[in-house]
Amino acid sequence: MSEFPVLNFLDFISVNDDQLITDSLKVAAVHGKRHDDVLKLV
Repeated sequence: MSEFPVLNFLDFISVNDDQLITDSLKVAAVHGKRHDDVLKLV
């Protein structure tokens, strides 16, 4: 059985007024992807 890494959501999600936000750089870092590859999905 494979283990899933424990993510601390506070490392890549911020609160802006009453909304949770992140950016593509943080998404890439959390998922171990290159930033330009993350942008291709948008």
